Amino acid sequence: MSVPNLSQLLSWLLYVFFVIAVDAGQGRHAYYLSKHQLLRFSKVVYIALPIITIATACSRLSISIFLLRIVNPGRRWKHGLWALITFITINYVAMFISAYLQCIPVQKNWNTSVHGSCWSKAAQSGTNIWQGCKLLESQTCLLPLTVYCAGFSIICDFVLAILPIFFLWDVQISMRKKLGICILMGFGMM
Repeated sequence: MSVPNLSQLLSWLLYVFFVIAVDAGQGRHAYYLSKHQLLRFSKVVYIALPIITIATACSRLSISIFLLRIVNPGRRWKHGLWALITFITINYVAMFISAYLQCIPVQKNWNTSVHGSCWSKAAQSGTNIWQGCKLLESQTCLLPLTVYCAGFSIICDFVLAILPIFFLWDVQISMRKKLGICILMGFGMM
């Protein structure tokens, strides 16, 4: 299965998990959720995490591979794109692994009453996946990794939206089509 096809399949799975998450409490403040709803929501989000991680990585890798195919083979851009592909892959593998190694058994990530062990609060504060409010006692908010992941995503999106402009400028098509394509690709920054 190609990266674009995998990305499309995972997008559909994400939609299903999003519908389940809304039913479990997504979009409502934690204050208004019962303990049962909070646990169910946390579990759904945690189960969806690998799909979110892989789908996000696949979408960025798909665009990068597409750009790799349209760039001239002798150009220096090819090395930069391979570096970007490697960087994206390493970052998303690290995000995926760090999210799942925090607690043993895994259920302890969303249910603090389960017996097991988790990383220390200090270690979790550098790798926690949650954004926003404190959901459970073991989870804290707006942590360094969350900020890093957001910054990484913003930079990747910006680079992947801007690069096609440089690649397409040398293509033998009308200026009107070039500008149209560049504007469409620039929408990726929004």
